[in-house]
Amino acid sequence: VAERETLPPEERAREAIVIGLRRCDGIDKREFRETTGYDLDDLAAGTIERHCHNGLLENSKQRLRLTRAGRFLADVVFVDFL
Repeated sequence: VAERETLPPEERAREAIVIGLRRCDGIDKREFRETTGYDLDDLAAGTIERHCHNGLLENSKQRLRLTRAGRFLADVVFVDFL
């Protein structure tokens, strides 16, 4: 390993959001909380709400995922989580 970077817990959680949203089924909120120690809705409430309103995210009680339109604009969504 030539270089190594250690991210603070919140930054690791935000990176996990971006990685999770790349999957077709999105992010399982319970698994996210268990893995990162953060509640997804609390960590990124404003970003989630904005992108849901714009039709780019789908937010249910169990999951957060990109909509069909959101897949085409995924980079825009990802930047807001970081």
